[in-house]
Amino acid sequence: MKQLAIEIMKIADPDIYGDHVVGSVPTVIHDTIPIEKLTLYEIKERDIVEYRKIKNAVFTKHTDAKGFITCAISGVKSQMRRDFQIDHIKPMSQGGLTTIDNLQLLTRKAHVEKTRRENTR
Repeated sequence: MKQLAIEIMKIADPDIYGDHVVGSVPTVIHDTIPIEKLTLYEIKERDIVEYRKIKNAVFTKHTDAKGFITCAISGVKSQMRRDFQIDHIKPMSQGGLTTIDNLQLLTRKAHVEKTRRENTR
């Protein structure tokens, strides 16, 4: 009952209790941030189709004719996608962008080691 009374007050006097008006259409303000300045996680959260497109392109770039995926640092090969992680060649913290040319596949071990080295600089 208390919540119902609050909602009735909002409808009765929107100037005091907020600008919500029944039947009004909310204004949508789209982000103006270019997609390449977003992290892969942010792209995934905003546009799953674009995320999958980027992910598939990176895997295609690192897959040979026999279906083996190669780690860009260690050279380890596997046909299992789960053995690899996508990495920014030039880290975003240093101005790198989320573009196909700046993304590579690394084994989990190589990714951890590269990140450790970058963080100690």
